Amino acid sequence: MKDIGLKLKNLTRKTSDFLTEHEVTVYFSIILTVIFVTFWVSQEVSHAKKILQVKKENVLLNLAIDDCERALDDQFEVITLQGGTINKYEDTLERVGEALNDQARLIEDLINYLKKINHWPPKEPRPNPSRSEATYTKGENRL
Repeated sequence: MKDIGLKLKNLTRKTSDFLTEHEVTVYFSIILTVIFVTFWVSQEVSHAKKILQVKKENVLLNLAIDDCERALDDQFEVITLQGGTINKYEDTLERVGEALNDQARLIEDLINYLKKINHWPPKEPRPNPSRSEATYTKGENRL
């Protein structure tokens, strides 16, 4: 144990002598180390700041994409509803066209019948209602 104590004492004395002889170099090394660590920490902080900025931009872009997706879904829904409405109008127009064709055939059949019994063309002129009667008649047809 005494041997270890002597070795530590010698080591301490040698270290003290070395530091005394190279005092300027040691201080200079410490100062350079502090400067290097400060620069390194500054670089890390700057890098972390840039990473956070990129992450923030990504979050904002994802929110914008989500808004666009919702808008597209709403537009798709509106377009689907419009398509359904157009199909209903097409069906209605088709039924109206069929009704007009039926009426045209009926009128044609009536004219042919009147021709067959020699009542076509009509012998009496068609009555021309006055303005007040025409308005009244049109009002009845709307009901």
